[in-house]
Amino acid sequence: NTDHYMVATQDIKLRRQLRSVPGVPLLFITHGKVALEHLSDTTTQQARDNELRKNRPSEKEERVISKRKRAPQQAAPHQAAEE
Repeated sequence: NTDHYMVATQDIKLRRQLRSVPGVPLLFITHGKVALEHLSDTTTQQARDNELRKNRPSEKEERVISKRKRAPQQAAPHQAAEE
């Protein structure tokens, strides 16, 4: 929700539909007070996915990692002399 829109409605059907739109806060009135609905499952899942994506290595980092995994391990020079 890049525009930071909020939706305030008493329509239960509309609220149910909007829960599938990630990042849209839903407001409603209960007992004469404005209430903010808990995060929907869709929003929570999108937030998790975004965090996982941010914590993954970039494509360039992946290439470096895979090259290092494939490269044969060489003994350190001081260890080779002792053997």
